[in-house]
Amino acid sequence: GVHLRNRIYCPTKWVHLSIKWISLMLVIMTDDSTYSIEEPENYLHPLMQSEVISVMRSKMAVEKFVILSTHSETILNSARPEEVIVVSFENDKTVASRPSNVDILSDEIARTGFGLGYYYNAGALDD
Repeated sequence: GVHLRNRIYCPTKWVHLSIKWISLMLVIMTDDSTYSIEEPENYLHPLMQSEVISVMRSKMAVEKFVILSTHSETILNSARPEEVIVVSFENDKTVASRPSNVDILSDEIARTGFGLGYYYNAGALDD
């Protein structure tokens, strides 16, 4: 490993992180079909998580969509309320729904500067 500031950094971990980033970008930049990405936040720095959403949005076509599952507040903070479908388990059933208060959420995000992840954690995306 490499010693920096009394810490040991493993170059093989850096390679793994780079491969994940390159793989994500390759799919996003070259695939014109619909695709899904599960938890892109794993092993990515928060700045890179935000960048994934930014790059996805810039490459989206009207007829194309992405299914992305996440547990990352950072990724939610990069999303717009109208882009999100919340999936939950209620009464022994999986329920998927869009927030019914998209305009209110958008106004609150613009007014406060908090991201969508903050409002999700506060329960504001619930119907």
